Amino acid sequence: MTDQQLEAWLRREYPVTPANSELIETAMLFWRRGREATARLDVEGLTVKPNRGGLFRHPLVAVERECRLGFLKAFLALEDTTRRRKVGGPTKPEQMPARTPSEPARQYLRRGA
Repeated sequence: MTDQQLEAWLRREYPVTPANSELIETAMLFWRRGREATARLDVEGLTVKPNRGGLFRHPLVAVERECRLGFLKAFLALEDTTRRRKVGGPTKPEQMPARTPSEPARQYLRRGA
């Protein structure tokens, strides 16, 4: 799924409100940064060898992980705001049904596994 396809899907799937637009922008920022980190890791490898010797985990591994978590947090916040806005829907977290990731979230999770 390309960046444009994901953003179009999010904007089509969730009602347009200022809060939702901000969450979509945040999710897409994390998505793009994570993809950039993944692309560089694919080229440079998961480890680096500094001048002092030894092998160390590439710093972008942490960036990729944090971007994945940031995307999922923004996406789940978007899900929560949408569920709470439904007429007659639950407003307290304990009344809300369990979350199930949508297809784009599942693809992103599988990609990182």
